[in-house]
Amino acid sequence: MDSTPHDALPGSRTCVGCGGLTFRQRDDALCPRCAFETEQLMEGIEIAGLDRDLQLLTEFEAYYSQRDAERKRFKKLGGPVFARRPIIDPAGRERAPFEVDAFWTHLRDAG
Repeated sequence: MDSTPHDALPGSRTCVGCGGLTFRQRDDALCPRCAFETEQLMEGIEIAGLDRDLQLLTEFEAYYSQRDAERKRFKKLGGPVFARRPIIDPAGRERAPFEVDAFWTHLRDAG
């Protein structure tokens, strides 16, 4: 029977995975060995995807809980009073000149 070509067997098809013999009637039929290997591969990919999803959910949860904690802390400090706003000169109602700290002034003057 090994010398008989696959096409000569009634109802047989060629496996699309390994080229072996299968009796499944689909055009994309796999032999039992290839079907098992494909199923194992698909399960591995699915498990890896679920692990990645869990990791992303954990990272998002950590990020949003940290952000909520910072918002609560910010509200305790006084809310928008401590927000980053331009420094306004009370007399002229315009921006005060930007003052760099001494280190950068020293570097600018040295160069």
